[in-house]
Amino acid sequence: MNKKIKIFLFLSVLLLLNISLASALISSRFVDVNGNPVDNLIYDRSNTSYNTTENNVSFVAGYYGSDSYMDDSGSNPNLFLEVCHPNLTLNDKIDLVYATEDRKKLTSVLTMLPEISSYNSYGIGNDTYQCATVDVDLSGMFALYPGHVLTHIIPNGTVYDYNNFDSSFGTYLLPLNDLFFNGSYKVGVSIQGPPKVYYFSVVETFDQYGIPFTRSANQLMTSFLRGNGSVISTNKLTPSETFTYPGEIVGGETVYVNGLLALELKVYDPCSPINDTGYYILNSSEFSLTEDCILVNRTDNVVINFAGEVIDGDGDETNGSKVDEKCSVRIEDSQNVTLENFFVQDFYYGLCVKNSTVLVYGTGAYNNYQGAKIYLGSNVKLVDLDLMNNDSEIKSFYNSTVELVDVNFTTAHLKADIRDAMVKAVPVPPPSLQQLNISTNSRDINQYIQVSNMSVNNSYAQISFYYTDPMPNKVTVNNISIYKYNGSFYKQNDTVYIVNGTPYLANGDMWANGNWTKLFTTISPSESLILGPMLTSFSVFAPFGYSTLSEGEDQPGDGTTAGTVPKPEPDPQPKPEAGSTQGGGGTPAKTQYRDIFEVGPLKPIVIQLDIPKNVTLMQGEAGEVIFNISNLGDGVPDILTVGPKVLNGWEHTNSTIYELLPDETRMGSFMIAPYEKQKPGTYQVPIHVWLPSDGEDVTLVKQFMDVTVIPRGDLKRIRVEEYPPEIQATPFSEQEISFNIKNIGDAPLDHIIVKLDSSNCLLDIQGNEQKIKVGSSGQVTYKFSFADKGDCDYNLKFYDGSDLIGFVPLKISVSDKFTKEELIKISIMTIIVIGWTALSVLIISRRRKQVA
Repeated sequence: MNKKIKIFLFLSVLLLLNISLASALISSRFVDVNGNPVDNLIYDRSNTSYNTTENNVSFVAGYYGSDSYMDDSGSNPNLFLEVCHPNLTLNDKIDLVYATEDRKKLTSVLTMLPEISSYNSYGIGNDTYQCATVDVDLSGMFALYPGHVLTHIIPNGTVYDYNNFDSSFGTYLLPLNDLFFNGSYKVGVSIQGPPKVYYFSVVETFDQYGIPFTRSANQLMTSFLRGNGSVISTNKLTPSETFTYPGEIVGGETVYVNGLLALELKVYDPCSPINDTGYYILNSSEFSLTEDCILVNRTDNVVINFAGEVIDGDGDETNGSKVDEKCSVRIEDSQNVTLENFFVQDFYYGLCVKNSTVLVYGTGAYNNYQGAKIYLGSNVKLVDLDLMNNDSEIKSFYNSTVELVDVNFTTAHLKADIRDAMVKAVPVPPPSLQQLNISTNSRDINQYIQVSNMSVNNSYAQISFYYTDPMPNKVTVNNISIYKYNGSFYKQNDTVYIVNGTPYLANGDMWANGNWTKLFTTISPSESLILGPMLTSFSVFAPFGYSTLSEGEDQPGDGTTAGTVPKPEPDPQPKPEAGSTQGGGGTPAKTQYRDIFEVGPLKPIVIQLDIPKNVTLMQGEAGEVIFNISNLGDGVPDILTVGPKVLNGWEHTNSTIYELLPDETRMGSFMIAPYEKQKPGTYQVPIHVWLPSDGEDVTLVKQFMDVTVIPRGDLKRIRVEEYPPEIQATPFSEQEISFNIKNIGDAPLDHIIVKLDSSNCLLDIQGNEQKIKVGSSGQVTYKFSFADKGDCDYNLKFYDGSDLIGFVPLKISVSDKFTKEELIKISIMTIIVIGWTALSVLIISRRRKQVA
């Protein structure tokens, strides 16, 4: 059959299938030198051997060559492209391109564009077709990525800039008969916030046989689409680049790379079961749960991205989430399950894995009784994770393995492979080598981990510690040895313990009948590996070093680590202290240094700020931080502002100090509340004192306060969602001000009140106690009685009985004489306040009717 007949039959079939005339008039396909179609292109690595039986390919290990596509003959063919189009003319250029889904961005896969030097015309009815065959050299394009390829006809004399398109750019884009370069992409998602921002990137590229390859060309045409197919954004990327989406994920969004579907997002509403393969993003947190939440059962290839959300139990050890076997996330009989940004707390088990393969990447498990239960032939990998739980961190048994990479315990930072073993932090370490007189120059590195066997014959552990730089206690990495401690540990209130055969009453946590044993291995000490099986029912491992420096010498910056330098570790298992919700309460101790700022040559302002060293708050808890501020200079600042620079999502207020006289000390306070989904740990928060000067804020003092965030439990908290941020009034007048609030805590609030703190602008605040249920919104109204004229920044604090539950900053201006402009402004503000109150009443009334 000659070429003309083949083309005729091809176009006739399209017409008989009722395809539109426009699509019937175009075609493009690969052919070989004889005009026969090339139906299969494979990803070629030079110097390989091929086995084409049943379309399988065998690659010779270690050989990577051209990394380009060719046909399945196993040799580089002389490929041709056959193009048919009604407007084809001589000297038109032909290109092969990848495109975004809206066809507004293209990238060529050819290094040279062939021209049409001749063509044949064919007529069907009243239509005429021009068909040409051009020589294309795919092997000239190094690292051709997988994807759908479009044929782009560039009319003679037209110059296209692929970075600047016009409306006619996509006029001659032809699909390549659905032929594409086989392979796939894996797209990763990173989420930051609040507010949430999504970052997408191509993390892996695979050929049609699932073999990954890595190249850096900017050939990745990415498209982000809504569920209805509309394009949100398009990008031309290299594998190392990301594109950003700052909006809301509603489910059904997709990412295409070079025309191939690479990712489809599903919104997951916890705590429903997951029964389908897919990539799930949590759309909300769940607090104070009493039962299991996330369940994946007999479902493979699942990714669950917690997206900054948290699964939180009620912490009840009698009837709630900390009853034996309650589990935040349970995965059973499932393969290839990934948990990203994993964030669970206050359950008996943070994670349960049964007969499954699981990857957990990022964040951690906090304040559970046990961090993870892994059993019945499971394989789990934990990467970049914090494990801070009450008893053990990991319990692996019944032929199950766990790999740890960059995992932080409260008392160690590890890389490890374990099988059928229990791993625990060691908050009360055994006596050090120095105490046992093993070595006079030994030095603790302050890392301890307990690894105990769960099987007599099958337990195994290989552990590597990560070290800080510089090392503590004048130790260098090359002088480290690993020791193992076998002994007995007795917690306070145990009946007795025995030392050298003599019974003693346990008055506190104590160690007895133990000794340190140095581990001799063939592994370099700098790698500090512990090799098993050498586990007993109780084994504590710790690195110790030997100082080669005399006291007072500086520690050299060795820089060598057995891994990476760890991130700062939170305090181990922080617990609330008395008065912690009030920032520690009372007057904080004075600091030992001052920060000085001079205004003018004769009257310096010397400010000393005294703040608490540490404040402990639950996630989302509102706290008041008390401080002292002193003027030790001769200058008098008109106004000073004291306040924290907080992380995204945290709430705070500042405190304003007027005319602080020389040698005067005042007590003040500001408010702070961690983000309700903040990862537990200790955070350094800078506290600033600044002075307005020539329209700019000049920082006089900067100090740091540690804020220890612990998992929430029985949190009492409201969020003020709507309020008038500025109030204007005349002296000794009264106004009713309304606030829309929402109960975001764990308990109903029955006695919501505000209390008047000292203020030059206010005489009194009155209002009845209010009630609001958990998760509900409502309105509270209070009568403000204003004082004499003045301007104030006032922190309004809400209480439930004596518990601080929320706060909001207000600006108050009291004046008895107004200009015309001020009267207009006051009138407008009065109307706004009245309208605001009326609107709030209407909204609340409608909500109550809807609920009813």
